[in-house]
Amino acid sequence: MSFERIDIVTAGVIFSRMANAREKGMDARWLDVFVESLYAGASPMEAAIFAEESIDIAD
Repeated sequence: MSFERIDIVTAGVIFSRMANAREKGMDARWLDVFVESLYAGASPMEAAIFAEESIDIAD
């Protein structure tokens, strides 16, 4: 896994989606899926979106 710089828009999307997960009490699950997605090769934006969708399904 390589780390890349992210722009302010991507950072905003990541934090916004994590805040949504926190409101649902699913922030730990969101973070697990986010990190797993990064390790699998997803971009930070893709990982944030996938993590939010996965907690919506679990909800």
